[in-house]
Amino acid sequence: MEGENGGGEEGNGGGERRRRGGQWRGRTEEERRATEGENGGGEEGNGGGERRRRGGQRRGRTEEERRAMEGENGGGEEGNGGGERRRRGGQWRGRTEEERRAMEGENGGGEEGNGGGERRRRAVLQPPKIFMVFDVSNWLSVPAPIMLLLGLALLLCLLAVSPSAAAPPRWRSGRTDSSRNKLLLISFDGFRWDYDRDVDTPNLDKMALDGVKATYVTPPFLTMTSPTHFTLLTGRYVEHHGVIHNMWFNTTTQEKKQYYETQFVDSYWDNGSLPIWITAQRQGVKVGSLHFPATAATYGNEAVNVKQVEPRFYDHSNEKDWRLNIDKVIGEWFFQKDLAFVSLYFGEPDKAGHKFGPDSPERRAMVRQVDRTVGYLREKIHEHGLTDHLNIMITADHGMTTVYQGELVEEITLGKIPGFSWKDVKFHLVDHGPAGMLLPKEGMLEKVYQALKGGHPHLHVYKKEDMPARLHYSKHPRLLPLILWADPGYLINGPLGPVQFHKGEHGYDNQGLDMKPFFRAVGPDFQENLAVGPFETVNVYPLMCHLLGITPEVNDGHLDNTRHMLVSKEVTGGNNDNSNLPWQVFVGLSAVAGFLALVFIVTTVHTMCQRTKAERRDQTKGTLPPKSEVKSSVDEDDKNVKETNF
Repeated sequence: MEGENGGGEEGNGGGERRRRGGQWRGRTEEERRATEGENGGGEEGNGGGERRRRGGQRRGRTEEERRAMEGENGGGEEGNGGGERRRRGGQWRGRTEEERRAMEGENGGGEEGNGGGERRRRAVLQPPKIFMVFDVSNWLSVPAPIMLLLGLALLLCLLAVSPSAAAPPRWRSGRTDSSRNKLLLISFDGFRWDYDRDVDTPNLDKMALDGVKATYVTPPFLTMTSPTHFTLLTGRYVEHHGVIHNMWFNTTTQEKKQYYETQFVDSYWDNGSLPIWITAQRQGVKVGSLHFPATAATYGNEAVNVKQVEPRFYDHSNEKDWRLNIDKVIGEWFFQKDLAFVSLYFGEPDKAGHKFGPDSPERRAMVRQVDRTVGYLREKIHEHGLTDHLNIMITADHGMTTVYQGELVEEITLGKIPGFSWKDVKFHLVDHGPAGMLLPKEGMLEKVYQALKGGHPHLHVYKKEDMPARLHYSKHPRLLPLILWADPGYLINGPLGPVQFHKGEHGYDNQGLDMKPFFRAVGPDFQENLAVGPFETVNVYPLMCHLLGITPEVNDGHLDNTRHMLVSKEVTGGNNDNSNLPWQVFVGLSAVAGFLALVFIVTTVHTMCQRTKAERRDQTKGTLPPKSEVKSSVDEDDKNVKETNF
């Protein structure tokens, strides 16, 4: 059965051999060869039988006859690569090179399964390579890794054309010493917002042209030196930071400390609100302070690392000392020690305003000294190469107003007010300008309040819980139950009567224009020749934290109130003057061109690879016999050789 089934299997080498083995048994060599010749003629698709048939036909023939037979047989073999090549060989013999090329062109056009002709046909039909880039079918066949690469390239191009990438900011978020500019905060005590109007101040004017000038700034209430300076350092209103007066006091012991002694009472300053020095130090910023209020205290057992506290009897008017202090801050602290932030305090023109009055020639002379000092400061900054690396903010704690004096002035003397008695008061803090506080004895609060309320036309008396909310001076436990302040020009006198003889004073309602300080800023991070409107000094703290790149503590200010003073590239990602527009256009066009070039290269390479693979497949299909046929042919040849040797 195996032999019979094998006879019907045209392409089965094993069954064919078994059938032939049965035919050969008992036959002579000549009969075997004759049988082999007959069977071979009917085997169209069997490589081994075809060769044996041809072998039988060729035996006894000359070389020329064999070649002629080979050419005839080859013509009928349409799908056999070997016969096709022999047929072409017979056609080319005796022909010139031109005739061969002509025949090759004719045959190639009709050979649908032949790789060479197919390639020539595709070459005629295919469009130029440049159009393949925009062929949707090519994109659909692009492998995922190449598509991912193109997507990443497109993302990079989009980032490149964005304004923030095309024009990198002068400094960035996150603190690094190399990317942040330094900051100097200066306070000229008592410099009222309009002190430069009646005095020639060329250096302050130049600073305004080079930077920012505010109409004025509004300090917190109470408009005294220590409370307002601590607001600059913390960004908190007085009722939040707790430094409620220039003087420290104890209502139980009746103890009071004057301004200078109060600077060393740590518990008075360290009351839950950290000044910017400590916050910056804890975030890795090197800071210093010279003579600034609150410098001498410690906060959580931590003090300012680099500091200089003023001596007890320091002459705040000495211009020579001012310059020495500037030399120390600029040359030593900023330049040599590489500090990032320093606060610097000058005690004038406050003292001149107190002693001689805000409208006096002495005050005007002191303003000229301030102006010379600003010029000297900027010269030293330039000499040390810090102009492009140091921001300067100059302001003050409060303004100054003229005190009314003379026989026609109805002074405020509490002891002269009907119904009021100092015997009803346990503790007081008056005789220190236009503001004060009272602690009535137990059960006497309402009596004292009713006596003083309306007791003088220029005296304001409030229970602390009833204080106007705009003053932010009611919630702190250090505040005494009754709070008093006078109208501008008036002072509040205590048990000893009139003992205040200043011609100028501060401490009044912060809404009064005379209490408004000035503000100037210049440096690489500030705009030039910019005049801005008024803002509260609580907003100076978040601005300083922003410039230093540190995270601020909880505060009552907001950066939005001062953001417009900064160069716009840091805040908004672009410059208002569009000076970087040509560069942005160039970067954008370059990015787009680079992306298109990358798309062209990747798509072209991919298309060429696909074509090369297709050509190899076509060539393999058109010139090589099936793998099973090759194996069968080899097996039959081996067997034929062995049988012939018998």
